[in-house]
Amino acid sequence: MKKDSEPVLKCIPISEKTVQRRIDEMASDVEKTSVSELQYCKFSIQLAESAFGCSNILMAYVRYYSQSLKCIVDQFLFANYLKGDAKGETIFRCLEDYLNEQNVPLVNITAVATSGARFGFVTLLKEVVLDVRTVHCVLHRHHLVAMNLSACCLKSVY
Repeated sequence: MKKDSEPVLKCIPISEKTVQRRIDEMASDVEKTSVSELQYCKFSIQLAESAFGCSNILMAYVRYYSQSLKCIVDQFLFANYLKGDAKGETIFRCLEDYLNEQNVPLVNITAVATSGARFGFVTLLKEVVLDVRTVHCVLHRHHLVAMNLSACCLKSVY
């Protein structure tokens, strides 16, 4: 940057509220762009539920072919608090409510990856999307095992 640009930069508001507002606006724009494409294309979705403080939260990631970008997009879609427990039906309702709010048909889902019980969420989704492919993710179990390994076991691995 040129030295004479310093006075201009000092005039740009960078208060905490301004920065937060700009972050929120950018996040909203990214979500709107993704949702507008998901309304008309097939996509796969990965769901991850997690404890967040005293509540449970559901995070969704999508993968789809973007007509505007002409490439495959991996995108964080949303993080919503679950109402109540983290059982399959609650997770399904959370996803269904979000997609309905955004006018994204559930039948656009071609594949889903989840770490939850196979019979709850997946069963409910298959009632709506008959030919959906499902993947049961077990990576979190490896993490739990690794946390409980003794120090000597870890040293022998490395």
